[in-house]
Amino acid sequence: MVKYIVSFLLIIGLIITNPLYGLSKQTNKDSETEKALVAAWNDTKQAQLIYQNVIHKFGQVAPFVHILKEERQHEEMLMSLFVKYGFEVPAETLNLKTYNPKNLAEACQIAIEKEKTSAELYATYLKVVKLPCIWHTFGYIQRQSQEKHLPAFAQKLKQLTEKKILS
Repeated sequence: MVKYIVSFLLIIGLIITNPLYGLSKQTNKDSETEKALVAAWNDTKQAQLIYQNVIHKFGQVAPFVHILKEERQHEEMLMSLFVKYGFEVPAETLNLKTYNPKNLAEACQIAIEKEKTSAELYATYLKVVKLPCIWHTFGYIQRQSQEKHLPAFAQKLKQLTEKKILS
């Protein structure tokens, strides 16, 4: 946990303090970078929608509550990159899919698939993005999906499955 907090603070520190990464608007606009940022934005918004719906339907259940908070942090990180590089923040996130899981186990399965898709998306854009600040941010978010979110949802699914078998 401390490792993730330190990584997050390091990235935010780079964004704010380093002249190379500073918050002043940069003019490094290119369509691939903008495409990558918009895809990351939409991915984060989709994850938030899924986790909000689960919480609304099933209550303040872990790990959805905690991971929703982290997705909101990712949104803030991405927002700072849009501002920094002078890209327009998408006013509306299009084509978000609405899920209506029947139970918490199904919600975990949906979340697992979402996190796998997120990790793949970031793997694709890490090959394309050239700006260090965006590259580091994408790497951080990808690690969160792979090393933290995905295992948390898998563990919750396992607990629910074992509980059902034992009942």
